[in-house]
Amino acid sequence: MMKNMRLFVAVDLPPRIKGIIGERLPEMVRRYPGIRWVKAENLHLTLKFLGEVEPGLAERIPKALEKECMQARPFSLHLGRCGAFPSEGRGRVIWLGLEGEVEKVSHLAERIDSCLAGLGFERETRPFLPHVTLGRMKNPVPCRELVEEWRRILEVAGDTGFLASEVVLFRSILFREGPTYQPLFVFELGSGEK
Repeated sequence: MMKNMRLFVAVDLPPRIKGIIGERLPEMVRRYPGIRWVKAENLHLTLKFLGEVEPGLAERIPKALEKECMQARPFSLHLGRCGAFPSEGRGRVIWLGLEGEVEKVSHLAERIDSCLAGLGFERETRPFLPHVTLGRMKNPVPCRELVEEWRRILEVAGDTGFLASEVVLFRSILFREGPTYQPLFVFELGSGEK
């Protein structure tokens, strides 16, 4: 019998963008050991987290996603501000915001949320904020200094722009040393919205 799979829908970052962030991660790991930093190869923009999904339902997801992706245009993004959830004063997640054609990616995330709600997935209640998670903290910590450090890194990073032209359905496989993300399906964004 097949087991449940932990799934999410995302835009995978291009290797160049992962490299810009990834070259700073070893230093961050050394200086901030209390943070579980995301490995450079795992950096992505989450459009919809699905959680543990039973096999029968998982089989229905690709067809729903393909239809939505065909109706969306590629969009241009670049690394923007840095921040922390829920706040910089008591951060549990450190993130890099994505800027550019955010209305397009937000609209796509809404449509994906809506179409997957039709399959029984819970609707997202929080407003969509396009971002890349850099690291997580077990307990809330003040992280204004860390946020400022990433802001300075971005100021000297040069061109961080990229064109997002596909959406990926990922499987997250959890290991003690951190998750591995396995792409299950890749959906090309179509030639135009209807």
